[in-house]
Amino acid sequence: MKKTCRIIGAIVLVLSLVRVQSGYPCGESGARSLGLAGCFTTLSSGVEAPFWNPANLGFPQNPRFSFNLFSLGAEFGNNGFSVKDYNRYNGRFLSESDKDKILNSIPDQGLDLNLDVEASALGFSWGQFAITSQLSGISFLSVPKDPFELLLLGNKPDESIIVDQANSEACAYFSLIFSHGRRIFTIKEKDIYAGINLKWLKGIAYHKTIRAQGDFTTRETEIEGDADYVSIQALGGKGYAIDLGFASFLDENYTLGLFILNPLSRIKWNKEAEKKGYEIAVNSFTLENSDDDSVVRENNYTENISSFGTHLPAVISLGLSRKTSKLILAANWEQGFKNCAGSAKTPRLSFGAEYYLSSWLPLRGGISLGGKEGFLFATGLGVDLGSSHLDFGLSTQDSILPSYGKGISFALTCWFQIK
Repeated sequence: MKKTCRIIGAIVLVLSLVRVQSGYPCGESGARSLGLAGCFTTLSSGVEAPFWNPANLGFPQNPRFSFNLFSLGAEFGNNGFSVKDYNRYNGRFLSESDKDKILNSIPDQGLDLNLDVEASALGFSWGQFAITSQLSGISFLSVPKDPFELLLLGNKPDESIIVDQANSEACAYFSLIFSHGRRIFTIKEKDIYAGINLKWLKGIAYHKTIRAQGDFTTRETEIEGDADYVSIQALGGKGYAIDLGFASFLDENYTLGLFILNPLSRIKWNKEAEKKGYEIAVNSFTLENSDDDSVVRENNYTENISSFGTHLPAVISLGLSRKTSKLILAANWEQGFKNCAGSAKTPRLSFGAEYYLSSWLPLRGGISLGGKEGFLFATGLGVDLGSSHLDFGLSTQDSILPSYGKGISFALTCWFQIK
């Protein structure tokens, strides 16, 4: 019986191998940017500029001093189910129609879930310079569709369940960021600003699957197949990253900005670095031979390794904004070069607006299309008392209403400035 449980566990392990990927923070902790659907490349200033475009530190209207008391944010989403779907099916007897609807809600490539958390505090800017920090925990989970079909419909004789080249990666790290922005030259009476972030990275934890594959076939009276899983992990490391930013005023109302995130980066993981492996081979397993050790062969091992290196994904953002006395309109285009948390090969196009209902109450809203989230609807508000600011942002994925959405993000920021 114990051997049967191990075989079933191995099948479940391989079928539900996750693809958790790590990247640079996506701005979840910036409440104003979240309320604008990420249209912040040209609008960030002071202590917020390093996370969106350090070139903005060189703007003439940049505050002389700003201080971030705290900034907290989180994002959770998936590509299959809304809160309403969960409430509909949770705890009820599932009919055949319910099972079909659940399976149809899961894309053929599998069910993806992501959970990102960011926090920063006690950062400050002084004129054209800034020192900030951020704690990031990022994850992306992809579960193949096969386990859901097996769970809801059962297995069919002579049906093979194959998982090939599944990947998994997870990362948590701390960033200490030194930033500077300034005017570098003038072209046709237009000032060009440039900025740089120099980031010291402290790795907290890392995990990555090197190889994960399996093939199991269930027949009328027996199970056969094999699985192979190899991963590396570490509980500490150090590294660096560099960001570049550029910006210019097209006229007194329009601003154009370009932010290049992580063109250079590396984290060397060298604390408690390990390589783990698990192999299982099942040869014509039945209830009658379940106690025969030769039917099931297992190998589970752990090796200490010296170190290994990883890189943060590069992302390019291009932003344009128009400011008037009460209204700000902004657009942003974002392009990543790999599919992972904080980056997607699919371009992301965002539009945002901020309107001051009164001198102290800005209202914000925006939409985003593309990227890893698809459609996003964002909203937010702030309390602007001149020298002190409190901002809140909220966005939902695939719907305007949170209960119908497949994901939600929120952020809260409190900061101060001296103009």
